[in-house]
Order: sequence, then structure tokens, then C-alpha cells
Amino acid sequence: MQQAIEISEDAFAAIFQPKRNHLDEHASFDWGDGFGTLFETFGKELAYVQLQDASCIWTLVECDGGQFVISGFHFVNRLGYFVTERPVPDGVDIEVPLEDDLPLLTASQRTSLIEVLNYLADEELHYEACEDAEKPHHIWRHCVALRQLVEHELPT
Repeated sequence: MQQAIEISEDAFAAIFQPKRNHLDEHASFDWGDGFGTLFETFGKELAYVQLQDASCIWTLVECDGGQFVISGFHFVNRLGYFVTERPVPDGVDIEVPLEDDLPLLTASQRTSLIEVLNYLADEELHYEACEDAEKPHHIWRHCVALRQLVEHELPT
């Protein structure tokens, strides 16, 4: 009997370490390392995936309007494949639901945005010291809104 486990995107990237798609320099799905990792479902990319250890193959699927990365090689609803450095343990099925709150930002871009927000933390002091009439237009309000959005996207 297979044990089903759900993990976050960050856990997937950290634990299983998706490999770079060396066949397409414009591949999508940067997990924060600065390169794309998604392999196509046809041609030389599919052939490469099929030659890999089955326990290191993952499938990007779309189901009920959501996208998921699931362990194993699958055909139904597939959008592409990932190959990882580390294998899935025997007897385990893993599912990684993909969040779509910030679909245009990669993990590394989200991390960079948090760094910028941390750098701008001194704006809070300026905000508290400014006149009430200026507060609705102060940059600090935007920093708070962005931080809330990004922290929702990057669980701790």
C-alpha cells in the first residue's frame, strides 16, 4: 500500500532538487536556482526523461483548474516532467500543489523581493514620523502589502 504525502513547493525543491533542463535553455520552472527544470512531453526531452531512474521522475499535471507536481511518470493531464537528483522513497506517492497567487514570479524573484522589502524596513520609521495627510501615499503602505502577499507565497 502506497503512502500519500503532500509537500510544499519549497520542500520539493529543497529535498528532491529538480535537475536543470539541459536540452532547452528557455525551459520553465525555475525553483530558485536560476534555471528552468521542466521537460517537454515529446521529442528528445521526453526521450531523456524516459531514460532516467523512475523514482526520480515527476509529472506536472493540471486537474480541476489547479496544477500539481506528482511523483512518477504519468500520461493523464500531463503538462511536462521533472527529473530530480534525489529519488522518491519506495512505497510513497508525493503531491506538490502549485500556488498561483504570484504566477509571474519565480522562487528566486520572490526571495529577492523579500530582500528588497527588508532593505526598505527603515521606511516604517519615516511613515510613523510623517504627517497623517501623507500616510495614505507613503511607500511603507505598499511595502506592507507586498510583504503580506510574498509571505503568503513563501511559507516558513
